[in-house]
Amino acid sequence: MKYLIFRLILTVSLPIILGVGVVLSIFYQLLWQALNQWQFDSANWVEQTQKQVLYNSIYSQQILLEYSFNQLELHMVVIKNMLNNYQSGQMLYNHQTTYLLCSYREYMLNQCPQNVYDQINRSIFYTQLYFVRSIFKYDLLPPEQQYFIKMNQDLSFYGRAAFLAAQQSGIIQINSIHDADTTATYTVNPSVLYNYTQSTYYTCEGTQYIEPYDPRCRFWYQYAKQNEGMFIYQPYNDALTGALQMSISTQILKDYQFYSVGAIIFKMQNIVNIFNSYLSENSYTVLFHEFDATVFYHPLLIYYQTTTWADVEFLNINQFCNNSNEEMDICLSQKQQFMSKLNQTIQFIKTGNYQIDSQTNLDQLYSSWERFGQKQMSIVFPIQSKLKGINTQKPYSYAILLLARVITDNSDQLKLFNILNTNIIKAYLLIGFALLSIIILIFISNYGFFLVFQIQNPIEMLIIFLEKSYLEQLTYQTSGNQNKIEIQIQQKIQKKFKQIKNRPSLSFKSAQKLNLFQKFWQNSNKINKNNNQIQKQHQLQDSSIFQSQNLTISNQQSQSLKNQIRFQRSI
Repeated sequence: MKYLIFRLILTVSLPIILGVGVVLSIFYQLLWQALNQWQFDSANWVEQTQKQVLYNSIYSQQILLEYSFNQLELHMVVIKNMLNNYQSGQMLYNHQTTYLLCSYREYMLNQCPQNVYDQINRSIFYTQLYFVRSIFKYDLLPPEQQYFIKMNQDLSFYGRAAFLAAQQSGIIQINSIHDADTTATYTVNPSVLYNYTQSTYYTCEGTQYIEPYDPRCRFWYQYAKQNEGMFIYQPYNDALTGALQMSISTQILKDYQFYSVGAIIFKMQNIVNIFNSYLSENSYTVLFHEFDATVFYHPLLIYYQTTTWADVEFLNINQFCNNSNEEMDICLSQKQQFMSKLNQTIQFIKTGNYQIDSQTNLDQLYSSWERFGQKQMSIVFPIQSKLKGINTQKPYSYAILLLARVITDNSDQLKLFNILNTNIIKAYLLIGFALLSIIILIFISNYGFFLVFQIQNPIEMLIIFLEKSYLEQLTYQTSGNQNKIEIQIQQKIQKKFKQIKNRPSLSFKSAQKLNLFQKFWQNSNKINKNNNQIQKQHQLQDSSIFQSQNLTISNQQSQSLKNQIRFQRSI
């Protein structure tokens, strides 16, 4: 019976445990899919929010810079048209006008008239300094050089006005306006006090000159000479001061022939101040050029240094990554990945396959990268000319500059939900399955104990009862047969007793037999009484069998019953 109950427990519990395992597996799988989708949606939401923050912060700066560069280009257009109109005779001027003129070399060697020094000390607008490489006195210069210097002096009023306006309210500040012809005659408006005599010697036009500097060897001159249009060049260090600056240049024609290159040298200190006002611990602006990502502005940029954006970002690589070679390799890998992503962004910008105003297809303008273990997110917008009908920048570059905004990537902290490690989820699954299995086993074990007390014990009692009933049935059958025999014996004895009694005289032997009959009769009565007592005892034992569970027949009664049966058989 116990084996049967054990089989019953196993038969019931195993399917339940397996079913629970399957249900738990399906539940956790669906839960994992739901949480994974939730995490994906959360990460998407956080990413889109950060992208929108980047877009909003950089979009206004882009508009501001493009407007400022357009103003600068308009100045260049006006100056170019004034020079062309002057050469074609369309501009009226007073031929009797005289100016205080002196070359830069004479000024530095104190060879200019005293009034030149007096006037220039009052204001740099009150006199005109010019640069030449060999002959320095104005009166000794060839007529074409004198004409070039006087033309620029006659038209200097606009350059000075543009300079003053930019200094007072311009975001981009004009440093100086230049014009250099094919003879190396060079005018600077206003007369910024450069010491060209201390410059490195330029040999692109030979070594026969006294002055070392030659504007014809500068890249802004050479590129504008070869290409029509207006070009704003990448940041560079000034040949004399070493200051980081930019310039815009364009070629000037005379009689449809190349005549000179007009240029505006500018700096962006005001825009730098604006960028610094937006500077925070978690966000900053970067201004760089598409050529080698040369940086013009970055909070970490060292003054006068021309370097790439990647070099500036990882400027302190030796400080933060010097604990081990593995750490240095990780930092170098992060730098390489940043450079790769930046180059991909620049190449995508050049395709023009996007719309900034409508925020169409801007995903490739965003980048996520890491620096010294800190996650960053950046966006890059091009600063382009909006002037129509004038060739600007191309083929020199696609954009004037590239404007970037960087923020700390807080996506890990801003997620709506963070899924635990997969192994932890598996651990929870196994623990839950084990706990439920134990609970099921405990429940079924209790059910098994219930079956033992409610089924096994009654069945065992029933078996005992049936065994005893069967034994009693046999006993009653034997008693019945015995009664029949006794009745027959009694009838015979009575018969015999009557016969003997009816005889007139008895012998001694007959008297003994009669006494035996009388004793047998008494014994038979005793046996009947004993049988009646045994039956009563059986009935009492049958009534208490379910309470005692240990019903037995006494050895004395059994032996008496056996003796009685033997005696009856002997008779």
